[in-house]
Formats: sequence, C-alpha cells, structure tokens
Amino acid sequence: MTTVRDCDYPWSGFMIWASGAACCCCYGSMPVGDVTKASPESVWNNATMQSLRASLAAGVLHTVCQSGTCKYVVGSRAAEAASTASAAAIEGFDDAWYVSHYFDVLDGLGRGLWTSGLEHYRRFGHQEFRCRNAGEWKSREQQQTQAGSNGPVYSATLSWLRPPSVHERAIVLNFSAINSGSIPWRPNGQGATPIQTAAESYRRLEDVHRVMPMYEYRGDLPASVAPGQAIALEMRVPLDDLPLGESFVVLELVCDRKSVRLAGATAKPLVLGVHRDEMTDRVEFVTS
Repeated sequence: MTTVRDCDYPWSGFMIWASGAACCCCYGSMPVGDVTKASPESVWNNATMQSLRASLAAGVLHTVCQSGTCKYVVGSRAAEAASTASAAAIEGFDDAWYVSHYFDVLDGLGRGLWTSGLEHYRRFGHQEFRCRNAGEWKSREQQQTQAGSNGPVYSATLSWLRPPSVHERAIVLNFSAINSGSIPWRPNGQGATPIQTAAESYRRLEDVHRVMPMYEYRGDLPASVAPGQAIALEMRVPLDDLPLGESFVVLELVCDRKSVRLAGATAKPLVLGVHRDEMTDRVEFVTS
C-alpha cells in the first residue's frame, strides 16, 4: 500500500503561491512557510519542513498533509492504527516558542484548527518529531551539524562496461559502479542502507529533474559493495516503453532511505540517447 513513506515532495521542492505561502505539493497541503517574511532558503529548512521530512520518512502522517485526494495520505489513513492516543503529561513545554517556531501550527491557530500550541502537540506534535522548547531545538541543531560533517555518505562513480544493445525487445545496459563514498552498499532487504540501480526515460533531455519521467525502473544489487570496490551491473529497459523518434534514458544509483546523507554530485548519471526510426523501427544509441 502506498503511504506517506513513499512521498518525496518535501525533499524535492515546494511551490510558492501569489500570497507568498510556500506549500510542498498541490494537493491542498497546509503552508510550510511564507517567503514574504523569510527567504526561500530559510523556509526550505525551517522547523516545519524538518518535522515534515522526519515524519514522512518514519511513515507518520503529518499535520501539513490535509488532502483527501493525495494517494499517500489516503494510503496512510487506511493503514494507520485505530488508536488516536494523545501525549500524556508534557514537561518543559513552551507554548509561545512552539507556536512561533512551527509555521503550520501558527497557521492552524489562525484557522481555528486548535486553540493552543499545547493542544496541537498533545494531538499531533508528539509523534511528528517536533521539539517542545528552545533547548531541545538547539540540541537537535547541534546533532544535525555533527551528523552533516561526520555522518555516512553515499557516493558513486559510474561508467559504461559495453555499448548498449537490444535483446528480446529490451535495451540492455551494462555498466560498472565504484563505491566512492564512506558506507557499504547493501542489497535491498539486507541492511540499513540499501542501494539500487535506477533508470528513468524522458522524451526530452531538458526534462530531466524538471518533470516526472515517462517510466522509471529499479533493480537490486546482486551483492554488497564495500567503499572503494566496484561492481558490474545490468539493467533492461523495455524498448516499447520508448516512443518513436528521440528519447533519453538516465542511468544512476539511488538510495531511497532518506536517513542516509547524499553527497553533493552523488553520482554523475550515465545518459543514453535513443532514436527509434519511425519507418523501420531501427534503434540507434548515443552514450554520454
């Protein structure tokens, strides 16, 4: 079942409405900030966004997620337990700090969704990875700073092993990957940091990372790969998934566990240009 654990919107961007309100998606989510009062960069990593990412990564439906049509929200509500227990006694809770620090809580107060920050925390905030006071927030920032400098990093170096070919109506992609990061890669289901092969197809190369791909594929590693080691990999893309004329396949490695820090320029992807002749269906390739 699809749940909020599968949603990646809070990691990929947000939309800014004419009023200045910033929202993570178009499904009726509550605002996460206001760019007329704070810079987009500060909104991107404010307390509400951090709480939202932590909740979704843990599979917890967040206050921001209000839509009844979003497939992630619908799936989460169908899967969540019947219990709606609130937090018990709360020590050290600072209502004024909590309301001023979490934009969505302040916004909800204005809408009459709750009467105080404490009410929100008792009902929702205690399971949404929110801090109760300035001391907890400072401690969390220090932990994040330390994790950012010393935490595990996933990085890869990719190269073609042989030219792409067509076999049984599928494009066969053979490539190698060197683990150039600081953590071992584990096959899916065999560790806390599963790495997978990934291929995405696009009609135009300029669409990459701007629009959703036409198709996307995942493949599990055949074995673990220690830092500094390399592995030979193969992926197959059904030829009939690609349109006649020009299209592109972007090949890379991904780690879908959001708890793992991704290095800058994690892996320079391999790009394959594909041309299917409209008259003969002959296939030609151009590799990056």
